[in-house]
Amino acid sequence: MTGLPDPGAAQLAFQAGDFARARELALDCLREAPDSLQARSVLANACNALGDFAQAAAALEALHTALPREAGIRKALAMAYNNLGSQSFHSGDIDAAALLYERSIGLDDSNILAYSNLAACAEKRRHQSLALEAWQCVLALDPAHTQAALGCAHALRALGREREADAALDALAARPLAPEPSLALALEFERIGAAARAATVVASAGLECNLDACAQLAAMQKLCGNLAGARRNFGLLAESARRGGDLRAEFRAERDAALAIATIFASRADIGSQRDAYAERLDRLIKAWPPQRLGQIDAQLEDLKCPRFGIAYQGGNDLELATRYGDWLGACAARLLPAAGTDPPMRPIRRIGLVGARWTQGTVAAYFGTWIGALRAHGAEVYLYTLPAPSDRISQSLAAQADHAVRLSAMLAAAATELREAGLDLLIYPEVGLDAGCEVLASLRLAPRQWAAWGQPETTGLSSIDRFISVAAMEPPNAAAHYRETLVLLPGIGTRYARPPRVASAPRHDLGLPAGPLYTLPHALAKLHPDIDELLIEIARRDRDARFVFVADEVPALTRALRTRIDSRLRAADLDAGLHCHWLPRLPIDAFRRLLASSDVILDSIHFSGGNTSLDALAQGTPIVTIEGAMMRGRQTAAMLRILDGPDTIAPDITRAAIVAADLVHSPDRRADLAARLEANADRLFERTEALDALGAAIAD
Repeated sequence: MTGLPDPGAAQLAFQAGDFARARELALDCLREAPDSLQARSVLANACNALGDFAQAAAALEALHTALPREAGIRKALAMAYNNLGSQSFHSGDIDAAALLYERSIGLDDSNILAYSNLAACAEKRRHQSLALEAWQCVLALDPAHTQAALGCAHALRALGREREADAALDALAARPLAPEPSLALALEFERIGAAARAATVVASAGLECNLDACAQLAAMQKLCGNLAGARRNFGLLAESARRGGDLRAEFRAERDAALAIATIFASRADIGSQRDAYAERLDRLIKAWPPQRLGQIDAQLEDLKCPRFGIAYQGGNDLELATRYGDWLGACAARLLPAAGTDPPMRPIRRIGLVGARWTQGTVAAYFGTWIGALRAHGAEVYLYTLPAPSDRISQSLAAQADHAVRLSAMLAAAATELREAGLDLLIYPEVGLDAGCEVLASLRLAPRQWAAWGQPETTGLSSIDRFISVAAMEPPNAAAHYRETLVLLPGIGTRYARPPRVASAPRHDLGLPAGPLYTLPHALAKLHPDIDELLIEIARRDRDARFVFVADEVPALTRALRTRIDSRLRAADLDAGLHCHWLPRLPIDAFRRLLASSDVILDSIHFSGGNTSLDALAQGTPIVTIEGAMMRGRQTAAMLRILDGPDTIAPDITRAAIVAADLVHSPDRRADLAARLEANADRLFERTEALDALGAAIAD
């Protein structure tokens, strides 16, 4: 007589730590005895231990059905759904993650972890009111939960409830805190631009000599524009590393201190002085850390990663600075990975790789995602390479369109080897400079031909990049003087851009907008060069009822710095900043489009014009007043307007732009005529294929 599988054997295997064997034995038992609760329990526990949370949840669901009053099973099932949610979250499917966290909470409403994770989902989706509710639930369960208190403050600030956010931080600062939550509080004070309060917390917690705290503070200070504090902490890290003989750590700290760039500038003069200081620091870094020295200290390619794209917002020609940095970076990278420095064989272009870190919803995917199908249509075999980053439905869709979708190794040396050994004929980097890892890879010769595109719309400065793909209508006559690479110019706007959905304008009070003429500046605050202040002053002098609408940055310190600068400039011109300036919190995309549709006019950013934002506004039929810049990055909106037969709102200077904007705001009939023209000509701008055909021709050339 053959005996039935014994669930006790599965239990023993689990207790011995052989989770795979325990799962196998439990499944065998359930095939013969589907109602065995012991086997189901072992299966759930083994799957949890193996990270197979889907099967664990299925086993626990069966147990819960059999024993609905068993609290332990319900809590275990809740945790399984929480774990499944975290898998979805880290894969980029935030909507699915939120549903799983909600299911977890429905089973166990005391699950602090699930509430915290649900708050993180809401923050990702910019649903700050939902994030606030979730954090408040955590605090109701654990009033001493520091992360939840900080999360509430964060959400309140994002909702524009700054006084409540400040009060929440004040209450937290008044409590005795251990070093770790003290550091978290100090980082939050830095994030909101309260550097003095951050310093007080650091001193009271005795964190000044804590190297881990110094590193975290330096990174946050750099992000938030507190460059004096960042360089002080980077200096402490460098000195400590020097004393300890850790030359790699010393280099990284000196690198970060040298290349830190401000985001918000006080004035044109401030830009000039900071730019000169940056050039001097760059020269010192290059002299102190030549390639041969980095080779001697066993540096890795990761040590070369340092975001520095903020220099593009300063309004100058960056060719000289970019070339100086690019030569050093390329020489260092080649020294650290010599095998990648040899020239691959030149062949006809058949196999093309697109390399990026931002294939998710945003500008890079919107501009360059359609290139995948276009290159395949011209006979190329397309590899879509992604540096480690969260994915979403956009990135998953693009991956499905390529012949091969490859997630590169997190280690740059391994990623470079993967690219080199793929035997590609052409590598295209759509966003060199936006991602520090992409910049390091692009500095190496990994394919016989390497091109960049205008995801970061200025020269890479790298000798390893042969051509720069740009847009003819957006480049000035002297464009070659701005690039190290050979220019390849595409027609139209350089891609086939999907037309954004048209939304209905909402009642202004529903969007938190003031009454009066609305001049909206919906751009990333880094783009708002000090010259924009002069435009606001000129408009306000002509239109005493003008309301300038801004959208806050994700980093409150940057919003605070820009708001302080603009308010000061307006007051100096005898204008009421409180009357004229209105700040909105960050908005989800649908609300953002309603803002664009509800505005009287959009004021383009100066020297670095709108891209995605301008296309969204034009799709809503909202006029944009722009000043055509000297370089490509300041001419994108002007090119779009000319394509739409809307050159009326392209101005040669600030004075003329102010006149055009003020006249347009107070001429509803003219605005309606212009909106009708933008709508009638929209098919000239969106869903065009000429640029993709030209790209195919450039590949064949």
